[in-house]
Amino acid sequence: MRHRRVADLMTPTAVSVQRGTPFKEIARLLKEFDISAVPVVDEAERPVGVVSEADLLRKRSSGSGTNTAADLMTSPAIT
Repeated sequence: MRHRRVADLMTPTAVSVQRGTPFKEIARLLKEFDISAVPVVDEAERPVGVVSEADLLRKRSSGSGTNTAADLMTSPAIT
């Protein structure tokens, strides 16, 4: 079995969003960077949650409430 390193799996550009980032901007970033999730960081750049494609799909199908990273994210962030 070949062991993988984190460097083999990570994207070269770090992408993150703030709690107030809107749904459409998160969707655009996931597509632009070909990633399936993005960390949500606070003002000090500390991770507070993550928004995944599944979170976007779940929110889109429910059609409820506001659509910011704070509304969509899974929290707390596991790092």
